Amino acid sequence: MSSLPGDEIATLAAVLDAKNLSVTPPRSPNNKPARSPAGRPRRPSESRDPSAESTATFVGKSGKSKLPGWSPSVDGIVPSSSGVEGDSKFSIGPSAEKAGRTRSPPGLPKKEEKADKDGKVADEKNAKAAKKQKQQQNHHEGEYKKLPKLTKAERRAKQEAQRARKAALKAGLPDPELDKKGNGGKQRQKKTSASSLSGNGAGGNAAKRMVKMPAHEISLFSHLPQYSLVTSELSDVKFSAQEEIHPAILRVGLQYASWEIGGSNARCVALLQALKEVIRDYITPDDTYLNRHLDKYLKPMFSFIVKCRPLSSNMGNAINFVKGCISNIATDVAEDDAKDILCSRIDRFILTRITSASEAIVETAAEKIAEGDVILTYGRSYVVEKLLIRAHTLGRNFRVIIVDSRPRMEGRGLLKRLGNRGIKCTYVLMNAISYVMKEITKVFLGASGMMANGAASARVGTAMVSMMAYDYQKPVIFCCETYKFTPRVQLDSIVDNELLNPDELIETDKGARVLRDWRDMEHLKLLNIAYDITPSKFITMIVTEVGMMPPTSVPVIIREYEQGKNNSN
Repeated sequence: MSSLPGDEIATLAAVLDAKNLSVTPPRSPNNKPARSPAGRPRRPSESRDPSAESTATFVGKSGKSKLPGWSPSVDGIVPSSSGVEGDSKFSIGPSAEKAGRTRSPPGLPKKEEKADKDGKVADEKNAKAAKKQKQQQNHHEGEYKKLPKLTKAERRAKQEAQRARKAALKAGLPDPELDKKGNGGKQRQKKTSASSLSGNGAGGNAAKRMVKMPAHEISLFSHLPQYSLVTSELSDVKFSAQEEIHPAILRVGLQYASWEIGGSNARCVALLQALKEVIRDYITPDDTYLNRHLDKYLKPMFSFIVKCRPLSSNMGNAINFVKGCISNIATDVAEDDAKDILCSRIDRFILTRITSASEAIVETAAEKIAEGDVILTYGRSYVVEKLLIRAHTLGRNFRVIIVDSRPRMEGRGLLKRLGNRGIKCTYVLMNAISYVMKEITKVFLGASGMMANGAASARVGTAMVSMMAYDYQKPVIFCCETYKFTPRVQLDSIVDNELLNPDELIETDKGARVLRDWRDMEHLKLLNIAYDITPSKFITMIVTEVGMMPPTSVPVIIREYEQGKNNSN
């Protein structure tokens, strides 16, 4: 064993005393070496005197001595082999050769042992992961074997065989693949019957869906309320003390269903007038208040209205207005006075938001009709009809082209009324709109609602007229009251719409029913929707009672009315 001379130990102790270094062994976190003993660049301000080196020169970061045969002392002063005893509490003692490792100071974590254990655990985990990955790779290689490359003729023959198999299965014939094996299609038939009876798997779920969906229901519009006769809905009406449908609501609902009342403004006014009758006949129970019970009392009536015909956006706004008025009635107000207040507010809503608003739109839009204009309109809109008559009474000389479409042919009623007033009119169907679009100067259309994104909801076919006018660079002007504005956003006519009676499509002008047996045809489905959505891109201007505005200003008007409503409350 080699030994360290005593003069070197004394030199080391003197260096430690001169630098006032801690006596804690280098392995302690309080005494970290300033630099690596091997090759780390020194700062210019530091001394390069060999005598100024710290114990890191002799003892590495691991706590092992760099001098052969020596290690840091545990008990403080350890006499060297030469018999010289160091003055410092830190001295160099002989290494434990028999133990095979350096002793660590008491109370300190054994970092080397912990690192060895962590390394072994990491190696085990890596080995397990590699083994598992190899197993998965072998499994996939065995499961997905590389198929031999087919020639062009072989691929064509395989495709033809697949097409023939699909055609046979669709026709209900046995599976050709099973026939080749001699099974005669019995296995497939047995499997199909078992899956259809049990309802498990994809086949069972498909069978369930097919059973739930009616034969002539269009899957794209299956989420909408399907059309049904009102007589079948009247079986749910209960005339009892707990759930009573007022006769006025019953009358209006039947008029909606039979299309005796069809316009959006007419439907809204009829509903509000019926609600006034309900409020007048209402009697508040003894154990509650009017503002709390009347809302619940009207809920089954609103449900009956929806069963007769789905609500439009303006009707929803009117119902919300009535509910808000009911909730704002104070509890200390007498019942008769509360009824008078509600009826007066409903009358004011009809006057300001519907009647007066329509008149203001007529006056504003009539000024936009110049001498010699050719106006195109679609179907029949109450506001458009009034503005054309107003422009004629002002002495304007213009011509109107009325575009109409099946099945309701509403434009014929407009043609009759304008003809009686002496206005020059031309009547065409939708398929001739491209022929007359070159000669028109303006397009006036009505709307049943305006979305927050500027899109217009109107009778089906309006979007086609607007897009055709946009293609010919003709201005498209919509006439719409602000109470029809809704904060909803709708991008297409599939998400929300109204399905009408499909039997209307099979009737012709002569009364003949060409497809009277269409329900017996398995693969024939008829679709009769009420509305479509016109994107804001195809709308030039919107005329309202507050003036003319672009479609981008619709959310501004909605926000202003909401703020006014909140301030009034």
